[in-house]
Amino acid sequence: MVRSRVEWGEIRSPVIVRGTVEVAHRDPAIHYHDGVFRVFYGLARLMDPPELGRVMFQLAVIKSTDLVHWSEPRTLTPLDDDLNLTDPGNIVRFRGQWIMTVENYRTPFSPSGGLQTTRCWLMRSDDLESWSEPELMLLKGPEVPDAQMGRCICPCLFPDRHDPDKWWCTFKQGGFTVAPARGLAFGGTYTPRRSLLLQSLNLSWSYDLEHWTWFTRLDSEESYCVLTEEDGYVLIDSPDNGVGVKLSPDLVHWHQIGLYTLGQRRWPWAQGRLSGGQVIDLRHVPEVGKYVMVFHGCTVAGKIASNVHGAASLGLAWSDDLANWYWPE
Repeated sequence: MVRSRVEWGEIRSPVIVRGTVEVAHRDPAIHYHDGVFRVFYGLARLMDPPELGRVMFQLAVIKSTDLVHWSEPRTLTPLDDDLNLTDPGNIVRFRGQWIMTVENYRTPFSPSGGLQTTRCWLMRSDDLESWSEPELMLLKGPEVPDAQMGRCICPCLFPDRHDPDKWWCTFKQGGFTVAPARGLAFGGTYTPRRSLLLQSLNLSWSYDLEHWTWFTRLDSEESYCVLTEEDGYVLIDSPDNGVGVKLSPDLVHWHQIGLYTLGQRRWPWAQGRLSGGQVIDLRHVPEVGKYVMVFHGCTVAGKIASNVHGAASLGLAWSDDLANWYWPE
């Protein structure tokens, strides 16, 4: 298959799918295979009556071959108040299948329970088009049953850099921030936090993606994305506002190198909050040659109306080094 090279100058807008007050597009995960970019994400619908703030989620996907022209969103899961699958962490290749991690965002309206019944799941596919029923991830180990796991969100799979058969999964459990309100203008540099952040990033490992061993809990934010590199790991996460980038040689000791809000000050569609950054390393792919990031941005009015909806739109940026980011003006 002859693959066309991405022409970065041809990308005219950072928005790849735009949200409305009714339908939002949130928490994306980007994947590239056989010349096709796929962005999987949570499609959020604000249900009637809107003043209740009831939001229902479906998994959705958009596709492109050039990052310029995108398909219309296609939903992958039904509109089901109990299923409510959203927040795909990433898509990896494992034993001849594609694996996608997701969460089921339970709310007080969900028949099976509220926020504490939210869990992490994985889905399987042979072709990236049709996906299996979700399988519960017992990320705290077989000795901790589903009913005792507590609320678990933001799963993301990545291989160990020393043992390619060993897989890690990040997930968020617990943790909250006590902090003054932050402004929007970070200027692309890390701002020290004058606050208390209780530990929330959990790490578990597995060799078969079925039996998990819990490893440790660390300070971090949410919407995790981890890249495995030769000399260590890169963690992409989402704080109060912006996209954070951290480095570690061992998954325990982390050094933050940046906190980025991209063009947020000039983007009304993202001035409520810019979050959910997910990065894929395509520097080795000749027709791409860069890190590519997808993220979501909420409007101010949308975030006020519903924090988990936000009239969110999906955006695109790219980088050669994870420190300097570019996007269409």
